[in-house]
Amino acid sequence: MKKTFINIGKALHKKGECEKGFTLIELVVVVAVLGVLATVIVPKVTGIKSDAGGAVGKTNESIIKNALERHYVDKGHYPSTAAFKSGLEGSYLDKDSTEGWTYERSADGTAYTLRLSK
Repeated sequence: MKKTFINIGKALHKKGECEKGFTLIELVVVVAVLGVLATVIVPKVTGIKSDAGGAVGKTNESIIKNALERHYVDKGHYPSTAAFKSGLEGSYLDKDSTEGWTYERSADGTAYTLRLSK
């Protein structure tokens, strides 16, 4: 009985001299392995971009706040709302560092609100 199964297995996997390629079983196994890999890897990769975006936003916020504090130490007040970009860029920040941020200074110039525009 055991010899019969071996002969059937050999017959199924035996290829003729002119037949080249993969068997259907080999292709199904490869597709299944690729499917398992995709289900494991794709969820991990998709979250990376959103995590990086959040980290960049926090880093930019701390850089802008640092520049605002240096401006305050040098001048004794925070830059006006209108002069937010021009007051910081060049001396305290690189150009375009404030893109996407909303800044409001208090009336007395001793406090500010900074938030990310959406």
